[in-house]
Amino acid sequence: MNKQTTDKTPAKRDTLKQLWGEQTRLSLKYFNIGKHSFSTEFIDTLINIKRACAQVNYDEGLISDDYLQAIVMACDELLGKPLVI
Repeated sequence: MNKQTTDKTPAKRDTLKQLWGEQTRLSLKYFNIGKHSFSTEFIDTLINIKRACAQVNYDEGLISDDYLQAIVMACDELLGKPLVI
């Protein structure tokens, strides 16, 4: 039996710079997952790795141009680079 839950509460974001929604906020509230956080440099490095992997996967024919562009755009936005479309 599959139990499907839906969140009827709209996502609440304090600012436009907040990159998570209501489900993440509730998880942080109700699950003791620790207080560890990562440095900005570490997160930026992971974003750059994700961007590079997307390019390699595109070059190998594993993802479409649409997926590549979506990943690159998201990574650039997170890294604060100007969007080039």
